[in-house]
Amino acid sequence: MEISTQQEGISIKESIKLFFKINILLVLFEIAFNIVLIFFWGALSVYSEDKNVNVIILYIRGLVSILSYVWVIRKIIKEINLKENFKLKIQYKPKLKEYMYIILAVIGFRIVYENTLGLLMSNIPMSPWLESALENAVNENISYSIPLFIISVIVVAPVFEEIIYRGIILEQLYKRYGSLKAISISSLLFAIMHLNIHQGVNGLFLGIILGFIYIKTNSLLLSMFLHFANNFLVIISIYLPFLDADSLKFNIVELVCGVLLLLVAYKFFNNIKMDEGRKFNLNINSKIKSDKVLDVNYNSESK
Repeated sequence: MEISTQQEGISIKESIKLFFKINILLVLFEIAFNIVLIFFWGALSVYSEDKNVNVIILYIRGLVSILSYVWVIRKIIKEINLKENFKLKIQYKPKLKEYMYIILAVIGFRIVYENTLGLLMSNIPMSPWLESALENAVNENISYSIPLFIISVIVVAPVFEEIIYRGIILEQLYKRYGSLKAISISSLLFAIMHLNIHQGVNGLFLGIILGFIYIKTNSLLLSMFLHFANNFLVIISIYLPFLDADSLKFNIVELVCGVLLLLVAYKFFNNIKMDEGRKFNLNINSKIKSDKVLDVNYNSESK
């Protein structure tokens, strides 16, 4: 009898290849869309100063971004399933208490980061082209469609980035190497994805917390919620100047409070015991089919 020597999960080298493959596919999808948009731009150029047209284009781009994520994720999961059985860990139903500790972790992380590495990053000048690009992107979305901007940052990004970097890459690395290497490599790739040192450093340490939560809870939904909460705090700082990280100074009291919040959240999740039976009812179709079979059997017996 032939014994299979194929290991589960992926190696570090394979995770790097997967990282580039995912991002290249996303870029190619966006390029294809832009080509189509340019093709039709002749008809829209007459109305280029029309705010309604610009809003429509922004929403189309947002939809295309979602479609590109869905297409790439489905493609990658299908490829993984050719080698092993793979499912995203979205079936476990978190408790309210777990969501509350996630919020404590996020608040603690933001306080600690802004009083340590955030202050160091503020002294590192951002390249003019990147600063201009980010500022233009934010201003464009805010001026034309605030709802789209908010949805993109606090809904679309947390959902799809968590599926890719925790649900797929971290999960596959964890099967091969365990938690320490898996969290480290997936967090590093998550940081590189941001393509600039300021967001990258923040992404690296946020990724470590996200990875820890994912491993300890076995729930992609909780890491999505943590990512959502983090981005939400960043967004509201745009509209509330006193929360702007650039205007903050080192505060030892805040730092201590942030560390305590992180420790409380760490202790909770490090000792957590997930109930494997606590799941969402995702088998509605199969339940309907089984009910139909029972009805048919009952009717045939009654006759």
